[in-house]
Amino acid sequence: MENYYIEYVANYCDISKSRLRYYEKKEILKNIKRDHNNKRIYSKDDIEMIKFIQCLSNLNMPLKEIKKNTNLLYEDKIEIQTILKAHLKFLNDQRNLINSHIKLIEEELNKESLT
Repeated sequence: MENYYIEYVANYCDISKSRLRYYEKKEILKNIKRDHNNKRIYSKDDIEMIKFIQCLSNLNMPLKEIKKNTNLLYEDKIEIQTILKAHLKFLNDQRNLINSHIKLIEEELNKESLT
């Protein structure tokens, strides 16, 4: 099994070392092993989890929600597809809400331009 130090993982995943430490401190990223010098050692599975966390973050999922979902993944109580489907529904609901707000504003502006 291949292991990687934080410098490699940070570069590979295009994420800061401090962000990786933060995810570990907040227990979003778990079970990071340490070597005999107490340096973090990441596995390929850890890297995949980091990429998934980044994906959820890029989708504007709140950190609290990311933590809840990663905890369920670590416990094998949910699948990635289920998380993504639920978040897609959330994003679609948000889009619909924003579209209705845009429509209301446009209607109001059109009323004002007619007077």
